Amino acid sequence: MSLESVPVRAFRGSEFVEARIEYAACHESGEVRAHGPWGVVRAVRWDVFESFREIRRKLEPLGWFLAVNGARYDVYCMGATRNMSNGTAVHEIPRTNETPDMRALYIFDPAEPALVSTVEKQESTGRKYFNL
Repeated sequence: MSLESVPVRAFRGSEFVEARIEYAACHESGEVRAHGPWGVVRAVRWDVFESFREIRRKLEPLGWFLAVNGARYDVYCMGATRNMSNGTAVHEIPRTNETPDMRALYIFDPAEPALVSTVEKQESTGRKYFNL
């Protein structure tokens, strides 16, 4: 399995650094590696989104967050989009009833740090919106 490489920004408090995500997706699993000041953190789960969530669970206790769409509190990966993308596309949860359509976003595209949250908060938001 060859890995794709994506430059990303990581932050801890007001400190921002350049980091790198490597990932690979196949029909049965996803692998993600995060390279940064913490060294290399690796996870292999059933898709890229779940592997990325595991990476985030390992970085959160160290105070590190990755400023990418997949770490936003207002996105979730599910359904046909999850299956078709192997977890590389996430749904943006509409903020109001006036915008009911969910946009699909690439998991590792840049995100505003103010939207980035813990895995727990993202799961809570997803459960509320999608009745998971």
